[in-house]
Amino acid sequence: MANPADNLTLANVADLDRDDARRAVEAAEEAFKTWRCTSHRERRWLLRRWADLIRAHKEDLAAICTMELGKPFTESLVTYLNGETIPAAKSNNRIYSIRQPQGVVAAITPWNSPIAMVTRKVGAAIAAGNTVVCKPAPETPLCAIAIAKLFERAGGPPGFSTSFLRVRAGPLR
Repeated sequence: MANPADNLTLANVADLDRDDARRAVEAAEEAFKTWRCTSHRERRWLLRRWADLIRAHKEDLAAICTMELGKPFTESLVTYLNGETIPAAKSNNRIYSIRQPQGVVAAITPWNSPIAMVTRKVGAAIAAGNTVVCKPAPETPLCAIAIAKLFERAGGPPGFSTSFLRVRAGPLR
């Protein structure tokens, strides 16, 4: 992992293979057995704490993003943690949603907004009671690692962040 501005090494990141990916899914499946039973209130508390930590560390996260991508710091500083509601096409239509855990979610995130994309994909899955194996873009693994560490600090179950965020430096071999 090199800084695009000067090509100096920022960090060494594991390059996992198919067997590692399989083990990540198996770990996430195992974690799902207990995680799906957590109450929505517990999950909500955890996600709120995680969002608070992301906000509290936004300058550190922006610095990591800037080093990985070469993005201007002020652009890296923008964090989107808001949701939106999409209304029905016709006023007399009703939309029903049933939120129940389905299992392991695979999240593949792009390089251009790594923090926002990881939080949006992983946060929604975790809120619903799912576990996640996340494959960040090869250009931005450090952002994903930082987000995973904050999830752990927020009170995520022990080892959960390693099963929800298996970082890869390149494509599956």
